[in-house]
Amino acid sequence: MAGGSLDNRLFMKNPSSQPLSWGNRMKIALDAAKGLAFLHSDEVNVIFRDFKSSSIFLSLNNDAKLYGLGLARNGPTGGEEHVFTRVMGITGYVAPEYAASGCLTAKCDVYAFGAVLFEIITSRRMKDVIHSAGKTSVKDWAIMKGQYLSIMDVEIEGQYSISGAEKAANLALQSQSQAEHASGCCSTGTASD
Repeated sequence: MAGGSLDNRLFMKNPSSQPLSWGNRMKIALDAAKGLAFLHSDEVNVIFRDFKSSSIFLSLNNDAKLYGLGLARNGPTGGEEHVFTRVMGITGYVAPEYAASGCLTAKCDVYAFGAVLFEIITSRRMKDVIHSAGKTSVKDWAIMKGQYLSIMDVEIEGQYSISGAEKAANLALQSQSQAEHASGCCSTGTASD
């Protein structure tokens, strides 16, 4: 798409381009969430499995589309709550329970969405933050930092309300907490690709 990937827009700073505005960042997050909701719907029943900022491509109007379903897998069927797969993905975006057990659910994508939302509001790569801080999730890092506003991208300062920034940060944390506390997934089974 003409606008390139979200990863490039957030992290490959081009001196001639403006940083994404708060409004555009929230629009992109909403579009990405809608894309995941479509994939997770009963009609489609697909788990992305490798959702990250480089999997979101933008139009010139900052409409977001999901790209790169090469690692995607069909979701559970026949009343099952999960599927077992070989663990794939990048540190920081992979839900800890999935990494530990190979138990894949749609909540694994929700966890990754939390990491991407963190990147959207901070302009910091999740994998870099985790490696530098020795933490395993957005939640661990944010708790270590103590205050949500201290992690916001300084290039968009003044474009968001304090309550809006807190809501976005809390949504990122809730997305990861929901996946971390997913029930019904055991650590035994047969991983398949």
